[in-house]
Amino acid sequence: MVDYQIILLYANLDDKPDSHSSRGWVSIFLKNLERLLDRLSGEKHSIIKLSEYDLDPDSFPLKSSIIIPVFSNNFLQAPIFMSYLSVLEKEATKKSKSSADIKFINVFKNRIPIEEIPHYLKQNKFYNFFEIDSLTDFVTEILYQDDPNKDHEYWMKIFDIAADIKNIIESNSSPVKEAEKLVKNLRPSGIYIAQSGIDQYNQRDNLCRELSRSQYDVYELDSIEGSYDDVVKQINEKLSKCQLSIHLVGEDSGALIKDRGLSIVEIENQLASEHSSQVNDKPGVKYYERFNRIIWISEDHENLTIKQKIFIDNLKKDLVNIQYAEVMDCPIETLKGFIVGKINENKRGREQVITPEVEKGKSIYLICDKTEREECKPISNFLKEQGFNVILSNFDGEILQIRDKHLKNLKECDGTLIYHGRNNENWVKSKLFDSVKALGLGRSKDKNPTAVIVDSNKKVDLDLYFNKDNLILLKNQKVNKSSFKSFLNQLD
Repeated sequence: MVDYQIILLYANLDDKPDSHSSRGWVSIFLKNLERLLDRLSGEKHSIIKLSEYDLDPDSFPLKSSIIIPVFSNNFLQAPIFMSYLSVLEKEATKKSKSSADIKFINVFKNRIPIEEIPHYLKQNKFYNFFEIDSLTDFVTEILYQDDPNKDHEYWMKIFDIAADIKNIIESNSSPVKEAEKLVKNLRPSGIYIAQSGIDQYNQRDNLCRELSRSQYDVYELDSIEGSYDDVVKQINEKLSKCQLSIHLVGEDSGALIKDRGLSIVEIENQLASEHSSQVNDKPGVKYYERFNRIIWISEDHENLTIKQKIFIDNLKKDLVNIQYAEVMDCPIETLKGFIVGKINENKRGREQVITPEVEKGKSIYLICDKTEREECKPISNFLKEQGFNVILSNFDGEILQIRDKHLKNLKECDGTLIYHGRNNENWVKSKLFDSVKALGLGRSKDKNPTAVIVDSNKKVDLDLYFNKDNLILLKNQKVNKSSFKSFLNQLD
C-alpha cells in the first residue's frame, strides 16, 4: 500500500478565532476531517497543517502526498502559496522514478475568481464551503455550529472529503484495483451526474453522496474551465464509462462556457443525448446494454428566467432530444428510488441469472429505541412464528457504525416496523423519513412497506401517519394478530 502523507495548506488569517469560538475555522475543519477519516478507514491519520509562514517555496514532498489547499481571499494574497503549488504541479507531472505521487483536493472557504486558481488544480475535485443565493447572488459561508440540524451541509462535505482521501489511499493498495478499473471500462456501469444551476447544488451533492455511499461508480465533470472543445472531451470520456446520466434542471440555467455562450447544463444534456443515440441505435443492442438518461425537472418554477423556461419547454416537447430519456417532475426522493430501480434492472439483465435463488423467509426490520428492546420481544416472537426473519435495532459500536447498520437494514429488509414507545413524534418522523430515503440509498426491492406500532393508550397524532392503515395499535405490548393483518398483506 502506498503510504500517503496529507498536507493542508491555509492562510494564517483564516484560522483566527472569532467571537463564536476559541478556535479558528481551519483548526475546526482539520479536527473534524481527521475524526471522520479515522472512523472511515479504521486507522489513525495525522494531517500536516502548513500556513504561509511554514512553507519553503523551493521544496516539495519527498513521498506520495494528498494536498488540500483551502482557497480564500487571504490565501490568494500570500504569493508564496502560488509558488509552492507551482512547484507541486511540476513535480506531480514528472515521470521520473524519484517523483512522488501527488493528488489534490480543493477546498474553497469563500468565493474567489476561478481564473485566480492555477490551471492544473482546476482539473481536480473541489468543495465549496459557501452558498450562493440564486436571486441576490449573496454569498454565505457554511460554518461549523456543533448542531447537526443546522450544519448538515458542513458535515456532509467533510464526510465526502474524508471518503475521497480514503479512496485515493485504497486505490493504490494493490494490482487488483487496476484490474477492476479495466473491467469497468470494458463494461460501462457508472452513473454520470451532470452539473446543475445554483439552486440545485445541494440536491445534486446529496444525490452524488448517497449513490457513492451505496457503492455505485459516480462520475462528474471535474471542471468547466477551458475551451468548449476541452469541456466536450472531458464529458464524452466520462460518459463512455457510464450506463446512465442524471440531469437536475431547476430555476437557474447554470454556469456558461465562455467561448460559446452555452450553459454547461445545456451542453451536458445534448452530449448525453448524442451518446445515448450512438450506443442504443447499434444493431442487436440489448435493453440492459442501453445508455439511459433521467432528466429531473424541479417542481419549483417561481423564479424561472425566460431562457430557462424556454429550455425546459423545449426539453418536454423535443421528442428527438429526449429519446431514451425519462423526463420526471416528481419529489426528489421518488427520483432516487427510480434511479436505483433503473440500475438494478440493468444489473439483473447483465448478470443473466441461470439458477434462481432459493426463496428465503422475508425479513422485517423492527426499529426501536435502545431502552425498548425488551418491550419489542413479544412482537419479534410473534413475527418469527409467522415465518418472518426479524432484525432488531442494533446499538453496538460507535454512532457512525450504528447509523451504517441502520441504513443497511433498511436497504435489505422486505418491510419495516417502527416501535413508538417512549420516544417523541419527531423521532418517529425521522425513522419514517429514513424508510422513504432507503429507496435512494441502493435499495434493490421496489417498495418498503412501513408501519408504526404504538400503545393504544398513548395519544396519537393521526395526521403524522397519513394512512391510518399504517398504524398498529397494541395494548400493554400484547400482540393482536388482526392488528398486523394489513401490514403483513403488503409484504405478500
